[in-house]
Amino acid sequence: MNVMFGFAGAFTVANLYYSHPILNILAHDFGVPYEKVSEIPTLTQAGYAVGLLFLCPLGDLVKRRPFVLWLVWFTATISIGLCITKSLAVFSGLSFIVGVTTVTPQIM
Repeated sequence: MNVMFGFAGAFTVANLYYSHPILNILAHDFGVPYEKVSEIPTLTQAGYAVGLLFLCPLGDLVKRRPFVLWLVWFTATISIGLCITKSLAVFSGLSFIVGVTTVTPQIM
């Protein structure tokens, strides 16, 4: 069980850091300067803080298993949106939402 929690936590929290090594590629693909794309990790971390503040307390109010499964499903769905968007503003917004829903290890 501990190994499963370890993998779940590692792969879920990795959502916060997936954009770091590809920022140059994102800047090129979106056709914007690097400074503009460098806001994406900040937005993801800000979303994580919002999730810790607002979603983690819900883990005490609702059943955890369905809540965690819903968060993982929602994060995966939003990640598909990250893959197909052509707009930096939409990518930034979706990155914030991914950060919000990446609190599953704390709820587990």
